[in-house]
Amino acid sequence: SYELEKLVLQNLNYNFEKNYIYGISGKSGSGKSTLTKLIMGLLEPSKGKIYFNGSVLSSKKNNFQNLIGYVPQNIFLINDTIESNIAMGESKNEINSIDIKKSLELVKLSDLLDVPNIEKHKITEQGANLSGGQAQMIGVARAIYRNPGILIFDEPTNNLDINTKNKFIENLKKISSGRICIIVSHDEELLKNCDKIITIDDKNLRNND
Repeated sequence: SYELEKLVLQNLNYNFEKNYIYGISGKSGSGKSTLTKLIMGLLEPSKGKIYFNGSVLSSKKNNFQNLIGYVPQNIFLINDTIESNIAMGESKNEINSIDIKKSLELVKLSDLLDVPNIEKHKITEQGANLSGGQAQMIGVARAIYRNPGILIFDEPTNNLDINTKNKFIENLKKISSGRICIIVSHDEELLKNCDKIITIDDKNLRNND
């Protein structure tokens, strides 16, 4: 809760495991963002504890957060190559070109952006020369590039056209393989491809396995 008299979530006991895709659904304001922030260690629960591999999360939060690849709805892009946008924060000589190509292959960006030497393709300011779907897939590739143990998507299909959305759903199993994958979404078609769904309905939380 943010205020003592207003509970956002209560009596939640859930276990997330590797190689599963989890969907989090619910109406706007029901607590989806709060739950996501709790999972990411950005909020502390007012009661109870969050555990990671048997240890209380607060005792190893920094190590835990380094394992998370988060893909927001709106992807921040810089005026540089696709490669530099995927390896955001790394200098040119630190970039692992093999891992860049692997991440591009997983998100099928070559199919969506038909240009030669795609990783060197220049992006204009804030991705003005890209569609919303192409920009979103660069965000996904950026998260994958760091090889996270946990992938969290926030409404990943909101900016996608039908073709890009279908490719994303088609590759979701490969993208999430070997990881915990959590998807916050209203998209029923996307949620159908999740292994387990957590539905938050107003103040009540239900687990639909």
